[in-house]
Amino acid sequence: MKKKLFVCSDLHSAYTPWIKALNEAGFDENNDDHLIVVCGDLFDRMDETKEVYEFALDMIKKDKLIYVMGNHELLMQSMLDRGFALWHDKHNGTTKTYYQLLDAYADKMDVEKGPNEIVRELLQPLYDNMVNYFQTKHYVFCHGFLPVVEQPDGSYKINQHWRRASQKNWEDATWLNGMEMVHNGLCLKDKTIVVGHFHSSWGRYQFEDKPEFGDGADFSPYYY
Repeated sequence: MKKKLFVCSDLHSAYTPWIKALNEAGFDENNDDHLIVVCGDLFDRMDETKEVYEFALDMIKKDKLIYVMGNHELLMQSMLDRGFALWHDKHNGTTKTYYQLLDAYADKMDVEKGPNEIVRELLQPLYDNMVNYFQTKHYVFCHGFLPVVEQPDGSYKINQHWRRASQKNWEDATWLNGMEMVHNGLCLKDKTIVVGHFHSSWGRYQFEDKPEFGDGADFSPYYY
């Protein structure tokens, strides 16, 4: 039997609206045919990191969640590897996630471990299950867009070997704006590309003459 996919992206540590949306869509974690696909950016910015973390980890353990890499996953990994925060880590909410995880779990960890080691150890089970993309017969799910190749005139085309693209190529792709890419003619012949990363009202602001924010802004999924 085919799986029913519950696809979301950019949760950014907002557990309550995530669960509300899943419930409204009919997600049942006890249904073997239901599967969540997260197109990156589980954490940062909001205040329910612990709840998002525990639910995502539980769903992964139950084989109920596909975790696709986003740019915010890369930001956290970079900060942990660096060993200290930069201005953009605070601006993007990376440090917020870091301290929320420490506040929630530090007293349960080995006291001889440093804070970076604690956060890395907590996140590792999620990162070990993270993928660059997820595909079905008709769809491919990623964060920003598929890996691209820059042309001599400065334009882009999809890397024809995108499935086997380098890790660096995939990481760079998490920062791309998928709505902009498809409007520039980038698409696949046999699959619809599903992305997150940019707020959908941006597409309507750019291509439909609607407001990006405020009254009249439309944040429902953007299709092209």
